[in-house]
Amino acid sequence: MDFASTIKSLRMSRGITQDELANRVGVSSVAVQGWERGTRKPSFDALVGLCSALSVSMDELLCIKHPKVIERPLSKQEQSLLSGFRRLDRFGQRVVEAVCREELRRINESTLAQKQQQTETRLIRRYFIPAAAGFSAPIEGEDYEMIMAGPEVPSNADYAVRIQGNSMAPYLYDGDVAYVQRDAVPDVGDVGIFCVDGAMYCKIYYKDRMGNVTLVSSNDALRETNVYLPNDSGRSVECLGKVLLIGRVQMPDYFVDGCRNTK
Repeated sequence: MDFASTIKSLRMSRGITQDELANRVGVSSVAVQGWERGTRKPSFDALVGLCSALSVSMDELLCIKHPKVIERPLSKQEQSLLSGFRRLDRFGQRVVEAVCREELRRINESTLAQKQQQTETRLIRRYFIPAAAGFSAPIEGEDYEMIMAGPEVPSNADYAVRIQGNSMAPYLYDGDVAYVQRDAVPDVGDVGIFCVDGAMYCKIYYKDRMGNVTLVSSNDALRETNVYLPNDSGRSVECLGKVLLIGRVQMPDYFVDGCRNTK
């Protein structure tokens, strides 16, 4: 039985609805539905909550079966080596022991290096709710999955988010995945993920001398999706990170010309 079927089977056997399970774990019912369909995977914290809510162990929840340890009889070669070792004098036995220790050290170091390499495999969050390159979308901080950061992912990326809309063309298109450095402070001309009054945008950052901020669309045809924030507007804007792109983004001509005309 796979993970999705296991969650559904455990939930139904305990007479719990999807909404009830979501409340116990502290996630949305949409997340539970995604787990049971197999389209989403819970975070580690959610897995712990599921174990508690369903009264099961992590192994049972993840369908992990531990193999039974079976004592294997010595092979003829092993029996011959053991017999020969017993016939050696103390000096000969110490030589064999020294060789065995050195070989075991080599094997252990090789195994440890492989485990470290596996442990160092980097995972980052990919959020399901898209950052709108043109239209706002609400933020749901727990609505994500952990993905492996392969060689195509910048080493300083902290999370990934899927782009919605084409207002950041030609740099990002609808459906593209943007990789984001969370704590980077954006400079004028940088592309960032911004939260404005609870809505999320992917835009170019611009701030004038008066402190007015404009979140700029690079696509001339969708310039109406720009977000203008006067410094005295009282609106809440937060940078959620810098989008990591190859090369520097050029401020669109329509916006540069507009700035010149206002001077």
